[in-house]
Amino acid sequence: FVQVHGEADLGSLSALYKESLELREAHVQYVLKFHQIALAYLVLKDAERCELYRNHGYATLIQSESYAEESVFDVDPYEAYDAFFRGDDDEDRQYLLLNGNQWPSDDEDED
Repeated sequence: FVQVHGEADLGSLSALYKESLELREAHVQYVLKFHQIALAYLVLKDAERCELYRNHGYATLIQSESYAEESVFDVDPYEAYDAFFRGDDDEDRQYLLLNGNQWPSDDEDED
């Protein structure tokens, strides 16, 4: 919640409201993008789903997933993220071990 002092005028309140709406919309877009990335990861990670998507498209993937015992569309993207970084899956763990520290640290000097 935003605290409003007694001296706030309508113009400043309107600007503050507009800014909060813009921030909310940006947050919604970031969450949506996160969900899309998690879904893409789950599809591309699975060879059968990946092949189905590449050969037949998104609509066919949706239809196929409706018959799956565990649909990628039902996976909580935050849980998928946490499981990846915990290394729950052996392939994920190998990926993290081999590629987990590719970014230079803040302490390293840039040439």
